[in-house]
Amino acid sequence: MKLPRLLVKIRIALSIVILTLLTLLFLNMGGEYRAIFKILAKIQFVPALLSFTTGIFLFWLVITSLIGRVYCSSVCPMGALQDFFSWLRTRKKGTRHKYLRPSNKTRYSILGIFALFAIAGFITIPMLIDPYSAYGRIVNSFLLPLKNLIVSRSIESLAVSSLLGFFIGLVTLVLVAYFSYRKGRLICNTICPVGSTLSLISRHSVWKMEIDTDKCVGCTKCANSCKSGCIDINEHLIDTSRCVMCFNCLDACNFDALHFTASRKRLSTPLMQEIPDIAGATSASIDRRKFLAVAGIATGGAIAGTKIKAVENLAAELQGKTPITRRYAVTPPGTVTTESFHRHCTSCMLCVSNCPNKVLKASITEYGIFGIMQPTMDFDKSSCKPGCTRCTRLCPTGALQPLTKDEKLHSSIGTAQVIAENCIGCATCEAVCPYGAITMIEEKGEYIPQVDTSKCIGCGACQLNCPSTPVKAIWVEGKSS
Repeated sequence: MKLPRLLVKIRIALSIVILTLLTLLFLNMGGEYRAIFKILAKIQFVPALLSFTTGIFLFWLVITSLIGRVYCSSVCPMGALQDFFSWLRTRKKGTRHKYLRPSNKTRYSILGIFALFAIAGFITIPMLIDPYSAYGRIVNSFLLPLKNLIVSRSIESLAVSSLLGFFIGLVTLVLVAYFSYRKGRLICNTICPVGSTLSLISRHSVWKMEIDTDKCVGCTKCANSCKSGCIDINEHLIDTSRCVMCFNCLDACNFDALHFTASRKRLSTPLMQEIPDIAGATSASIDRRKFLAVAGIATGGAIAGTKIKAVENLAAELQGKTPITRRYAVTPPGTVTTESFHRHCTSCMLCVSNCPNKVLKASITEYGIFGIMQPTMDFDKSSCKPGCTRCTRLCPTGALQPLTKDEKLHSSIGTAQVIAENCIGCATCEAVCPYGAITMIEEKGEYIPQVDTSKCIGCGACQLNCPSTPVKAIWVEGKSS
């Protein structure tokens, strides 16, 4: 087997293995090997950056400066997904890739906006296009319900953790599938912030793909096999800022005219820096359509969630009950401060899909518009069991700090609050509290729960089991900071 063909097969095999293991992690599968799988989440570029894992972050910068964007072609799950849809198109007879003019103004403008949002602390919006997190949402929206259906054989298991998350995952999948099928790695080289960041380094990498003009016969096979569309065969130039080191061109060339080398026959020339109006307009319109679609879905989901809550509050008032007014949503265990949580969480849904108690859900309006899709505790559906620390151990970005079982028992995420007017005096909350934080006391001839705030950590068992309707008599308020 020729070396180029071997390199292609190794790259594909590595990409498939990493994609498979990451998918199993998001599907809450792998059992005792889950701890090994989570390493693949921690070596992703954005999680390493947000968790201040300097070693991994610098590793990718050094590797890229030496041999180019191998991260994009082997480790990134969204890159593998794009390759799959691109491969489907090439199965059609006569279908080929072709050279695409670079859209540098578009991609670096998006990267700048991404960085500004992240620095300002509004991380959820730019994380809609983070490749690792976007892939996690796709798995959570589609494959996880399917896996639950197969395991439980119950149609109810098809329910998704968040309707908003499902639609965002759907839009992401449709866009990735469409543009990858039509344009190969267009999203990777125009929209993706990771690809844009690494492109700044890879254009000056030590080793890179070069065309030997003495051997090239202009057959265009290399350009036709390039899924990044970065080979301009007329100029005999390869845009190394967009090359993802897939080695397809090496395998396609029959004349030994392509080499992966550190020795260059001529000075590197930036490839087509000026963007023709039609190319710039196309890339910009692609980007705008994507963001408008996601923004519209997010806004619609937020409005729907707000109206449902308004109906519940109206029903409560009609029955003489007091509606719940929660000031702060409850963040998952392992949160150091709410500010730190919001700055580091990428809404990848890894904690949501792996929560054995199904108490985590993707937020809609709980954190405001800039916290959409970040996980929050839903104590109307389940409670956070004592001793369970899986979400804290899996989080790859540092949004949740790892907790031991003992630390979890003393780590407060909120405090139970009582609405005496709604209480029916059943003492269920006292009976189910695993921390002995609730005691029934007599007040004006009626028994109502009293919460010992020194013992309550906000596990939600009381709220889950409270039988008061249409609103609870006891609920958990999150921490302000």
